[in-house]
Amino acid sequence: MKVFSKSPREIGKEAEDQALDWFLKHRAGSTLIARNFYCKSGEIDLIFEERGEERGNFKNQIELVFVEVRLCSPTNWLKGPEVLHWSKQKKFARASRVFLSQYQGKAQSVRSDLLVGDGKCWHHLPNLRLND
Repeated sequence: MKVFSKSPREIGKEAEDQALDWFLKHRAGSTLIARNFYCKSGEIDLIFEERGEERGNFKNQIELVFVEVRLCSPTNWLKGPEVLHWSKQKKFARASRVFLSQYQGKAQSVRSDLLVGDGKCWHHLPNLRLND
């Protein structure tokens, strides 16, 4: 009997699909504009344009959101930014700059978020400060 297991690529694709569904469900006003943006410098899993909340002068402002998706085992105690190794942070930041250099949209601000899944739920960490 053959045992078939999923490849890391298949597991990653499923995690990104789930993260995409979670983000669209929990972040009203978000529109996916790119997925798996690759460049020589790195990769970005999900990129959204998100309408801002009604806050004074920022009413209906569009924000560009770069999202890194990570899947961890439920027993992993790392749930925050520490799951993002410094080398991945550098690649993510560089890929973000490449995307911004090509971006033709209407966003007035930029944000980097991390979505960490543990098999049970997603942990959303907005406004990451990346080491570059």
